[in-house]
Amino acid sequence: MTTLQIRANNTRSDFESLAHAFLFQAAYNLDTSARIGLDPHLSTPRIQKVRRAQESTFDAPRQSYDADLVSHYLMGVAAEMPLLEYLSYYHIAEHYFDKVFNADLVDQVRVSITDPSFSVRRSKDIEKIIKTIDRAHRQVREDGVNEQRALELVLEKFVDVDRLISDLNAWDGNIVQYYKTYGVPFAGASKLDLQPSDGGEVKKAIARRIYKVRNALVHAKEGSLPKYAPFAHDVELAQEIPLMRFAAEQIIIKNGTSL
Repeated sequence: MTTLQIRANNTRSDFESLAHAFLFQAAYNLDTSARIGLDPHLSTPRIQKVRRAQESTFDAPRQSYDADLVSHYLMGVAAEMPLLEYLSYYHIAEHYFDKVFNADLVDQVRVSITDPSFSVRRSKDIEKIIKTIDRAHRQVREDGVNEQRALELVLEKFVDVDRLISDLNAWDGNIVQYYKTYGVPFAGASKLDLQPSDGGEVKKAIARRIYKVRNALVHAKEGSLPKYAPFAHDVELAQEIPLMRFAAEQIIIKNGTSL
């Protein structure tokens, strides 16, 4: 069993938050996962070469993080099954789907009512706003939040593509070219060019690829839709994990709070 000791000169009530911050810092830099509990589980390093592997260069965390997100991240780092690892990182992005989707709807309405062409005296202008809101609410009632659009908004808000490419290159110098050359057959996902001239379009493309892989993992209905076959597609799925993991890491970090 490994124990973590935190000391402070003054009485504090946030030791658990500090512990989660440390666990994320350790998992991020050392690719080693542990959880708070009676039976800690430590995993075998796999992406350790991306980070500073020497403990002598390991710093204390400077941010605290959402405990739920850290738990999903630790699950992903500890997972030995590619399916569980991928979905653990996906859940980190999913955590913000409702928030960003609703914020986007508010922005759409705000843009409409502040446009100089809008007039509160014209019924058709008011009706247009009502239709925008009604269309969004109807979609949520029927299908839940539009997950691919929500994922795109999460990436737009929290993920820097240049940093994502840098992390991918550090992990494997050929992986960016791999995404550009190959799709994901078991998911029906297209090739992904991470370096087009339009930064907005690349996040849409990332969202499409991630979301199609996710759907293939969670949907097992008989039919024509692409789906994941356990073990048979694990090699292909393993290639998609770095893209999801490094995006999830940025989401956690961007939502951290300075200590």
